[in-house]
Amino acid sequence: MELWNETMRRWVKPGSKGIALIRKDRRGRPSLEYVFDVADTRPVKGAKTPYLWEMREDHHAAVLNALERRYGPAGDVDIGEQIMELAARAVNEVYRDRLTDLAYDVQNSLLEELDDLNLEVRFRDVLTASVQYAVLTRCGLDPTEFMEDSDLAGITEFSTPAVLHHLGNAASAVSMDLLNEIGRAVKTWDREQAKNNKKNLEKPLAFSQEIGYTEDTKEFNTVKRESKERSGEHGADLHESGRLPDPRPDDGRAGRRGGNAAGQVRTDEGELSSRAPQRDVHVDAVDRAAGSPPAGDRPAGAGAGGQDGGRSEEAERRGRSDEGTGPDGLGAGGEQLHPAGGGDRAERDRVQVNQDEEQTAGGQPAVSSPAGPAPAPFHLFPPVEEQVEHIAQAQAEETRQTEIKLPTFRVPDEVVDRALTCGGNGQHSMERIVAFFQKNPRNEDAAAFLAKEYGEGGKGIVDAGEKYAVWFDKKGFRVHLGTSTREPVGVDLPWPAVAVRVSRLLQEGRYASQEKIAAAKDNEYRELAGKLWHLRQDFSDSARERNLLPTVSQHFLGKGFPDDTQEIAGLLKDPASRQQIVRELAEFAGSYDRNTGLLRSRHHPDPQVLLADVVNLFTPRQEFHAAEGFVPGRASFITEDEIDRLLLGGGSYEGGKFSIYSYFVQGHNAQECAEFLREAYGDGGSTYTGYDEWHDSKGIKFTRQDDESGFKGYATIRLNWNQVQNRASEMVRLLKTKPFRF
Repeated sequence: MELWNETMRRWVKPGSKGIALIRKDRRGRPSLEYVFDVADTRPVKGAKTPYLWEMREDHHAAVLNALERRYGPAGDVDIGEQIMELAARAVNEVYRDRLTDLAYDVQNSLLEELDDLNLEVRFRDVLTASVQYAVLTRCGLDPTEFMEDSDLAGITEFSTPAVLHHLGNAASAVSMDLLNEIGRAVKTWDREQAKNNKKNLEKPLAFSQEIGYTEDTKEFNTVKRESKERSGEHGADLHESGRLPDPRPDDGRAGRRGGNAAGQVRTDEGELSSRAPQRDVHVDAVDRAAGSPPAGDRPAGAGAGGQDGGRSEEAERRGRSDEGTGPDGLGAGGEQLHPAGGGDRAERDRVQVNQDEEQTAGGQPAVSSPAGPAPAPFHLFPPVEEQVEHIAQAQAEETRQTEIKLPTFRVPDEVVDRALTCGGNGQHSMERIVAFFQKNPRNEDAAAFLAKEYGEGGKGIVDAGEKYAVWFDKKGFRVHLGTSTREPVGVDLPWPAVAVRVSRLLQEGRYASQEKIAAAKDNEYRELAGKLWHLRQDFSDSARERNLLPTVSQHFLGKGFPDDTQEIAGLLKDPASRQQIVRELAEFAGSYDRNTGLLRSRHHPDPQVLLADVVNLFTPRQEFHAAEGFVPGRASFITEDEIDRLLLGGGSYEGGKFSIYSYFVQGHNAQECAEFLREAYGDGGSTYTGYDEWHDSKGIKFTRQDDESGFKGYATIRLNWNQVQNRASEMVRLLKTKPFRF
């Protein structure tokens, strides 16, 4: 929804249902993310509309050329068969890379009983069929003409959310690559055709306009002569039926040369407002659009006392009184549906056909409105964008009227700075931040580093007796007054702005204690040594036989971890040994790029990233010093955001969150939901960065810990199952209407 509102300038329609996508959170657990289709949105002024390509038959050659350049030539068969073949090739290029991750999560699924070979075959076949189905459908082709029902039968064995996530993620990625190629080919072809059409039509269009103008002039002159004769015959410019002349622009009464020239008001009933008019609209305006103003050939009217035979009957039948003698007009702006004929008053605002012609003087207007104050201007054709924007403004105004007035208060900069001095939730977070900024990084690099270092989480701080909730994620760093960052008063900083603040605070000596600053360099050596040790531990037999990373290998499994890492850290501190490690690590990284089988699993440091980190140890460091008496901020309470994030985990078993959500939306009462939670959670717990959770028959205990507390806990809360049920019910209600932030 944020993308539609902030980037595309489109509003999601009320009542629209989001499409739930399964994503993995930073801990590797499945989570729901809701997205909305463009059909669920409406534009406002300045809105962007996504380009949605459509493959037609004349696109086939261009599409196949693009796909064959990427995936190789296909057979000379039907377009659908060729897409099927190319999709299978695309899957074959990547499925093995995703198979290893799938193998880790097959537990408790129907895939668990398959051996490695059958698991590979099943994953490849189902993934291929999924991609083929998706691409054929998006291209407007019927998949049933090219596929059998049995092609997707194996999908039933992907029976847990974890393995289904791997399949869906892989299918989405491969389909996206194929469809992006097709979309670019279609767009390029359409653009070239548009250019060619424009070149071919330029001259004929210019010639046809000149001819049309000449013919229109002839037609108009003919009608004008007929009008003069009819005017002389009847004495007044009225039809035999007693009604006023047809005001549409094609009746030849525009009073200008050229007839239907530019400037006339066109008929467009589809854009008429559905509101009731603010006053009576005369001359059949309810039946058709306004025409051009009569002028020139209209003689003087019958006078104030003249009576149109049949006018009283017509007025009575239409529910209107007889026409008065006052000037005709809809409002102060003079924007009339049928202006009075004649007159050359400069102050009258009228629709013009030819500004170069002078208007001839006319007599008493044939149509007039009752005397009285002029009503407000009435606009028939507001653009759709303007209407939508008015609706959005009205909705925003209603929301503002119903909200409680907020105090004129903002979070002070000093509080934001103090929240930053708490660092992230991980152990030695402050030392890593100091070590990174000692090397004078670019601001964009510092922003990316901080986003990764802080990760996703929160903490609560107290300043001058006020509680402030802190939350950080990939979007940035937030500090809000109260116990939740959903409270309205707060400061939201993107990571580039956070990087600027952290750099300034370090320069001023008001970010980290002197103890943390002094320990930053040694901590960096120690952590890099640990990564090198784990990389060596993951060596395959082939890597060990080739004696890769010999310097690190000499200190591997000599005394065990962490004694080995202390020796490796000593090597990194020595410039000569460090340079040798860099050469060996560069050789290993190049070999690994060519043969990923050198490592046994994928859960290891990226060799290229690790190489860059070791090389960075040669970068000159800037020295920081803490200001005298400076004490960093400390977290002191658990925020509402942290509790919500804990509960959204759904317990410590696979699929717990989905089971709880499914049960709650079925309409069970509060007591039944509380009992279900007790049974669903059971007894157990989990510990992750800065958080310790335990649940049993009494409820949930939640403890927060960090570096400053020695990871022994600085705050603990306990929730019984009734309290958990109340909070879970509220989150389920929010999830049904919009994506929950966590």
